[in-house]
Amino acid sequence: MTLVPTGIWKELQSEAISLDQAFKKYVTKNVDRKMVEELHALASGHPTRLKFLMTKVGDPNRAISVDQMYNMKFNTFMLDGEFARSFGEEIELNSVWLGFGDSGQGKTAFYVKLAKELSQYGRIAYNSLEEGARFSFQKVVKRTGFKDLKGKIVFLHRESIADLVCRAERRKSPQFYFIDSIQYAGLNKAQYIFFKEYMVDFLGKSLIFSSHANGKKPEGKTAEFVMYDADIKIHIDRFRAHVKVSRFGGGEYFDIVPERSKILYDEI
Repeated sequence: MTLVPTGIWKELQSEAISLDQAFKKYVTKNVDRKMVEELHALASGHPTRLKFLMTKVGDPNRAISVDQMYNMKFNTFMLDGEFARSFGEEIELNSVWLGFGDSGQGKTAFYVKLAKELSQYGRIAYNSLEEGARFSFQKVVKRTGFKDLKGKIVFLHRESIADLVCRAERRKSPQFYFIDSIQYAGLNKAQYIFFKEYMVDFLGKSLIFSSHANGKKPEGKTAEFVMYDADIKIHIDRFRAHVKVSRFGGGEYFDIVPERSKILYDEI
C-alpha cells in the first residue's frame, strides 16, 4: 500500500531533498494532507519509524518469483497439545489474532490462559484497556497461576496505543501484545492498518485483540475489519473458544474452563 508518491523515495535516496522538504513538495491534490502530516510527525527524529516509512513509499508491488517464495524464511514457533489442535502446530511469530464474544463468556479467562502458553515463546505485554488492573482481573490472573512466570509477562494498566508502540520499539521489548479490547483502543480502520503494518510487518510482533460481539460477529466496523484481516479468528461462547479460521491449521474448539463449558453445552 503506497501512502505517498514514490517520487519522495527516489529523491530521498539521491539525497536531493530532505524528508521535510519532500513531504511539503508532495502535498498535492492527489495526496491526503492529513495523512502526509501524520506520517511526517511519526517519522520526525525517529530512525526506526523513518525506516518503516521508507518501506511504505518504495515499490510495494515488487513481484516475487516461485524460487524466492519457496526460499523465504519466516519466524515461527511450535504449539503442542490442545493449543496445537485448536490454533495450529506451527504459528508465525508475527501474526494477528482476534477473539470476540459477549460479556461473561470467558474472553478474559481465555486470553490470560493463552498469554501463559505463549510466554514460552516470547515475553508478553497484556494491555487491559477495558478492565484495567482491578480486583476482578487480579482474580483471573491468580486463578491461572502466573507466579512462576515473573519476568515473562507484564500487565499494563490502560496503556494508550501510542505508548504501546513506544514500548515495542525498545530493545528486548515483548513479542506478544494482548489488547483488551479493540473497542477501547479507539482505532479506526486506517489507524488499525498503519498500527498493524508497523507492529506486525515491520517490528515483527504479534497482536492479539479481544473484541465485544454483536451476535456472532465482532462489534463495530473496525473490529469486523480486524476479523477479516486476522490470521486466527475465534468466537468465544460459554467458556469455549470456537476457532472460525486459523491460517496455521488446527480448528478444534478449545475449552477455556472445561468443567463450566461442558455443563453449559449440556455435555454432562
